[in-house]
Amino acid sequence: MSETIYIETSIIGYLSARSSNNLILMANVEATREWWDSRRSQFTICTPYELMGE
Repeated sequence: MSETIYIETSIIGYLSARSSNNLILMANVEATREWWDSRRSQFTICTPYELMGE
């Protein structure tokens, strides 16, 4: 049985972000995408319904 993790909306934002000249933003985007591609299958991922309106 996999662990459940709750992600916040910033994760969704990083996964859908477009290219930018902001190096900090792009580092966060890259780290998030690498984690998402390599580790997400090991967890049950949930976003609390209340956060979806943010």
